[in-house]
Amino acid sequence: MTKTKQLALCALMTALALALSYAERFLPLQILIPLPGVKLGLANIVSLIALYMLGGKYAYGILGVGYNTQIEERLVVEAGYGLQIPVCRWLDVNNEFKATTMGYNSGYTRSNFSYLLAPSLTLWRHCNLFAGASINYFMSDRASAATLLPNAGLWRKEGDRGIGQLYLGYQVGVQYVF
Repeated sequence: MTKTKQLALCALMTALALALSYAERFLPLQILIPLPGVKLGLANIVSLIALYMLGGKYAYGILGVGYNTQIEERLVVEAGYGLQIPVCRWLDVNNEFKATTMGYNSGYTRSNFSYLLAPSLTLWRHCNLFAGASINYFMSDRASAATLLPNAGLWRKEGDRGIGQLYLGYQVGVQYVF
């Protein structure tokens, strides 16, 4: 497969995963399975197809465990998938979809869902430096979680059932590429 076809396929898979993820919100699965946040995972099927068609060089999974100093139960767990679009030998563009949960043992939910678009510079063979903008949706079933959010956001809703906010962010990091 030529580089142009690989680039087109990466872009198509990214767009399809976004569309399917959005469309899943409108399927009434809570009638069959009464658990909050249950989805079919159609976007995951797209990422599995991308992994098969493109190999691990372009499609990758994200698993992470971290530490947040601003919450009592500091454990942060993150999962998602990404597509790395090659631009030239030393530059790629990372597209990442991630879900993060913070302090999940605390008895209430604090979740963040994000999309990151980040240029990635190759430092040496297996090491890349990336930095880019992200769009994030944070939700919690307690309004006290508002202290974790930036003051300015694109949209915010607070009420008796918790808080939700859409905001822009950024991420900088180093990644090891197998």
